[in-house]
Amino acid sequence: MAQLIAAGLHWHGVEPIVRTHLRKANGACAVADFPLGDEYIYFYAQVSGADLGRVYHEVNELRETALQRAKPGKCVGACCKAGGRLQPCLRDQQRHQGVSYITRCEPVYRRSVVGYCPSTFMWKVHVRFPWNVYAVSWAVRTIVQRHGGTVSLYEVDVDAATRWMIAHKLTGMGWLDEKAQPLDTVTNSALVTVAIDIECMATRHGVFCSADVDPIIQIACVKTVYGTPGHASTVFVLDTCTPLPGIDVRAYATERELIAAFFEYVDEHKPDILCGYNSSAFDFPYIFARRARWQLGPYYSHKDKQSLVTERVQTAASKQAGGRERHVWQWAGCVVLDVLEVVRAAYKLSSYKLNSVAKHFLDNQQKDDLAYSEIPRLQKGSAEDRARMARYCVQDTVLVVMLIEKL
Repeated sequence: MAQLIAAGLHWHGVEPIVRTHLRKANGACAVADFPLGDEYIYFYAQVSGADLGRVYHEVNELRETALQRAKPGKCVGACCKAGGRLQPCLRDQQRHQGVSYITRCEPVYRRSVVGYCPSTFMWKVHVRFPWNVYAVSWAVRTIVQRHGGTVSLYEVDVDAATRWMIAHKLTGMGWLDEKAQPLDTVTNSALVTVAIDIECMATRHGVFCSADVDPIIQIACVKTVYGTPGHASTVFVLDTCTPLPGIDVRAYATERELIAAFFEYVDEHKPDILCGYNSSAFDFPYIFARRARWQLGPYYSHKDKQSLVTERVQTAASKQAGGRERHVWQWAGCVVLDVLEVVRAAYKLSSYKLNSVAKHFLDNQQKDDLAYSEIPRLQKGSAEDRARMARYCVQDTVLVVMLIEKL
């Protein structure tokens, strides 16, 4: 019996599986893998003027051509060794094994959600590997057009792991047994949340901090456990620091040691939720950029040491907000939550600065402000000066935790 934290597509050799990350009732973390058969990997093709049931074997003859449509060095499964990934290239494995793309074509009647159309004859095209669905759909279109027909494709972009969850009636944060059957439980396990905040020091006068030049001098972490009152605060400090009551102060001589210690902390506490204020767009990108600067190597999730943590930048636009970048983190078994994004999406405020948001939602509670221009002076000062900055850094992080509990 465990609570489902995350589920995603993975592989065992070349066999697709669904890897689930769980938190058991006793608080222990667990990983469970379930086979992913072709009953979850398919799309629909509405064909006119040709019989896909007779010619679909020709699609498999196009597998080399379809794969070559990818740019040189790009793996369809996004799993090659380049970029620190552990798995071999599935594209090359499939090519040399001669495995067919399509396992079967099943005649069905389905109705498009667009318009008020009656049920129409379609082919349900089952695919061997989920990372080849786009290549197969392209090959199907090519073959049908070669035979003088036309084709409309449906559900090409539906994730196979999502289909697996729907088939098993599982929901995110729901409970399941060892056979992936849902359980009727509404409580939460001992979920671990870690809120973070970083402090950087600008090394150029009048220029805001940049990750390629300016170091991280402090990282504050506040850990909470669902169902357990209170929180535990830890701060990683560059150079010496006076002890602070109720805070675990860890001082390091170099930035490289500080960053390495932070990731060791994440590995040790295994949070289910990592959060902060503007953390997705600033704190986490900055930490990973400095990690790369010190050649600490790629980082694999604390929940799954076969899954590389990656960032994807999306650009969204609206009449109200204009263009805005959104940073999406793929962190296996962990939810990366940016409280600023939550507040900005749900509430219309005059200011979205942390101090203003805290004052609005937390009964006029405000943080002790520290001028940005003061940071270099305090960092270069005494252990007491760095302790003052550490107290401020932890205070920001505690406010994030309080906002999560309030909202």
